[in-house]
Amino acid sequence: MEIFEESIKCYLKALEIPGVSEKAYLRLSLLYKRLGRWDEAQELWLKMAEDNIHTAFALVELAKVYEHRTKDYTKAEQATRRALELAYKKKGLLGFTPEQEIRELKKRLERILSKQGKAPSQLNFFNKV
Repeated sequence: MEIFEESIKCYLKALEIPGVSEKAYLRLSLLYKRLGRWDEAQELWLKMAEDNIHTAFALVELAKVYEHRTKDYTKAEQATRRALELAYKKKGLLGFTPEQEIRELKKRLERILSKQGKAPSQLNFFNKV
């Protein structure tokens, strides 16, 4: 476990270094997740989503935490919808986005909506793809 603590210290320092910080956020959040340190991972994902650092990744990870760990389906729905919006914006700007990404996000949203007792038709504008 000591090696993980050293890694965490290094990543925390790297968060402050421009040009390295984005990768450090990603790696540190995944390390926290692996170690089951969910509060710290969630805190990083919230910051990442807020500061546009690997935003889609952070939103999906937040949706997973909200759906499976805290059972906060409203927040899970919000995070998933925001990730879907980003995927569609990427598609609009670049002319493409991996269709697999959109399908997976839609599937996640459908599952969350069903857990909330909402009809899948409430996917509204996300039924494009």
